[in-house]
Amino acid sequence: MGDNAAGEALTVLVADIGGSNSRFAVATLTRSWPKLTDLVSFPNAGAAGLEAQVERYLAGLPTGAPARACFAVAGPVAASGSSPWRASP
Repeated sequence: MGDNAAGEALTVLVADIGGSNSRFAVATLTRSWPKLTDLVSFPNAGAAGLEAQVERYLAGLPTGAPARACFAVAGPVAASGSSPWRASP
């Protein structure tokens, strides 16, 4: 499933970006279930944007940034107090 051609496990930065919080982890993908490590949640209030949150997370990783990433980003909700950030593919 997640092994590369050399049979090594792949690591992926995974994130759940909501209106109030950004949650990050590193997923290690092998032939079995992914293993999540380095789970962190940051409030979005006061953050400059998504890029700033990602940089904040990566700065705290003991192993450096994974070469791959997968983000789940919440869509807009009318008349909500959520973050004013905008994301595009």
